[in-house]
Amino acid sequence: ARIHRVLRTSRGFIDTRGLDRPTYAFKAFTDNIVLAWPPRHPGDDGEGRIGRTLMMTGMFQAALALEGFFIRGGIAFGLHFMDEFVVFGPALIEAHDSETARAIFPRVILATSAVERVRAHLEYYASVRWSPHESHLLVDADGEWFISYLEIARVDDELVADPVASGLAANLAHPGGNVTGLSTMKTELTAKL
Repeated sequence: ARIHRVLRTSRGFIDTRGLDRPTYAFKAFTDNIVLAWPPRHPGDDGEGRIGRTLMMTGMFQAALALEGFFIRGGIAFGLHFMDEFVVFGPALIEAHDSETARAIFPRVILATSAVERVRAHLEYYASVRWSPHESHLLVDADGEWFISYLEIARVDDELVADPVASGLAANLAHPGGNVTGLSTMKTELTAKL
């Protein structure tokens, strides 16, 4: 089926994105994908890990959007345990709760713990404009921080705005579609062009 092909192809952005696999853990089950990064050393504040997570997730979103599939999600920072059999911890619960209660329409938002951590990271830079977060994150009208997957795709590969705009237009024409979410994403797209 089309969705299986698209997910299998898009998964490559988060499963093997040129990173040394032992540095992070990846799980996919039902309609969930979990990435977990252990701290590198005591006192590791996670700046690099959050940055990689934003990039990987943004590329995954862009790849799915190019095929007309728009996703929701949540990113949290905190305690978490994952092995080959189980995934659990407060960070997983916070990410899930953020996605189900606050993401509302297709976007991957930052849970409160991730926003707090990113705010701390922004203090490292003389100006927010000089931080990588400037192009990776947006703040929506409802105050939610979310991944700017169109900008991430522009930085990493060629500009994907035109094919995504075509996908948005095609999906807006389908009855029963998430018009609120898609029109919001179309506004983001228009603002980026």
